[in-house]
Amino acid sequence: MRLFFKSKSSLLARNGCYSTKLAYHFPSNEAVAKIPGPSNTTAHKKFWLDIWSLNVPNKIRHFIWRASNDSLPTKMNLLKRNITVNSHYNRCCCETEDAIHAIWGCPERVGTTTATLGRIYSDAVDQLQEFQMAQDNPVQQRIVAHPTNWLPPSPNQYKANSDGAIFQDSGSTGLGVVVRDSKGMVIAALSERIALPPTVEDVEALACRKAISFSIELGLQDVVFEGDSEIILKHLVSDSPCLVTFGHIIEE
Repeated sequence: MRLFFKSKSSLLARNGCYSTKLAYHFPSNEAVAKIPGPSNTTAHKKFWLDIWSLNVPNKIRHFIWRASNDSLPTKMNLLKRNITVNSHYNRCCCETEDAIHAIWGCPERVGTTTATLGRIYSDAVDQLQEFQMAQDNPVQQRIVAHPTNWLPPSPNQYKANSDGAIFQDSGSTGLGVVVRDSKGMVIAALSERIALPPTVEDVEALACRKAISFSIELGLQDVVFEGDSEIILKHLVSDSPCLVTFGHIIEE
C-alpha cells in the first residue's frame, strides 16, 4: 500500500510516494549520516584508486581494501553479527581483535614468533619484485577469443559486467561481477551464491544490483554497468515506476 503526500520528507520518494521500503531504509540512512566523515564525498577517491592501481597480486589489493574498510572477519566484526560470543584475540586473549590489533598492534600477532620484522620485510620485497618482473616481462600472453565483443569503457571510467547462473539441483543461484578499467584489466571481481529466486528476471536484477553495490564498496565513481538482460537495463534507465514482479529490486 502506498500513500501520497504533497509535502517533502526524507520518507518520501522523488515522485512523492511513501512506501514501507523507504521506512525500512530510513533508520539505517540516519545511522550512516551520523558517522564522522569528510564533507566532500569524493575526498577519498584518489586513495581508493591508488589501492586498486597497485602493481601487486589481486589478493593483496583485496586485503588492503578490506582492511581499509574494516571488513576483515575480525572477532570484533564477527561479534557485531552475533557469529562469535566474544571479541578477544585468540593469541593474546586480553585485547579486542580489530584490524589494527590483529595486523600490527598485538605482540603475539602471526609472524612475530617465527621470523623477525626485518626478515618479513625482506621476503615481502623479494616476492613483490618477482611478481612485478613477471608482469613486466610475461612469458606468454594467453588471449582467448570470444564470440561476443566486449568494448572497454572510456578513459578514467570502469565497466562492471554482471550475470547470474541458476542451479536447479541445489535450488540456488550464483551471482557474478567483474569490474575492468579502460585498458580491459580486471581490478575486482566477486561471486556469491544465494537462494533461488522465483524468476530468471529476478536473478538478472539481483546480479545487476550486486554490481552496483560492489562498485560503491570499491569507491568507484564513474562506472558503466553492463548485463545480458535487455529488460532489466530498460527498467533501470526508465523514469516510470517499475510495476513488474522484480520492481522492488530495481527500485533499490
